[in-house]
Parts: sequence; structure tokens; C-alpha cells
Amino acid sequence: MIKEIPEEALTTIYHQSNNNPLYIVQFIEYLLDEKIAYIVNRNTVGIVNPTKFKAHNYLPNEISDIYSKRIAYLIKISEKHEKDYLKFLFVLTLFNGDMPVNIVEQYFDPDGVISSFLYKRKFISKIKNHYFFFMKV
Repeated sequence: MIKEIPEEALTTIYHQSNNNPLYIVQFIEYLLDEKIAYIVNRNTVGIVNPTKFKAHNYLPNEISDIYSKRIAYLIKISEKHEKDYLKFLFVLTLFNGDMPVNIVEQYFDPDGVISSFLYKRKFISKIKNHYFFFMKV
């Protein structure tokens, strides 16, 4: 649920997503990345400034647009925090989007910072001691 989102934006999201949960979740994560939205509770985010939201074009047309914006965010964060989130996602791609947690911990992310951040931001998910791209399974 998104509080204080303009009705026309909600209609646009509904039509662009075709109720695909991946699009909706990634769109919300994009809003959080850009600090356009904030977390109200476990099930709800709120728009920081509904007037500003309505005045700007924050609605990506396709899921690929959302991922492009989210990857740009990861590049910015990687530079700031010296963590290589994109490299980890690239390695995960080489494993067909499925990597055992023990391999991640042993070779790619011994302190768990990268995988924890990517999990929290819904780039990856964790199922039965494996990391996956979010919504792969």
C-alpha cells in the first residue's frame, strides 16, 4: 500500500504492472532508493511530498526502466560505501541467479554486508540456504 499517492499515478502503476508483483515491489523499492517514499510500517510506504511526486515523472514505463534506475542507485551507493553490490549481482548471474549461502559467505561476502543489503532492498531473496534474484523462484 502506498499512502498519499496521486490517483493518476496509482492508475498508471496498475496499468503498467498488470498487477505483476515484481513490478510493484521493484517500483516501491525504487521510490525508497530515491527517497521519494518512506516506510510507514511493514505493509505501507508513504510519499514524502505528494505535490512534488505529482509534478515530476517518477513513473517508469517498464520493469527494465525500474531496474535501470535501481542499478544507477547501486552504482552511487557502491561508490559511497566502497561495497561492490553490482559485482555480486554479476557473479550471481554467472550462477544462473542461484548461489548457495555458504559459497557466498566463503568467497564473495564473508562479512555478510553485501548480501544483507541486497536482500533488504529486494534485489535478492533467500530460500533454503540459497540466494536468488528476487522473484526468480
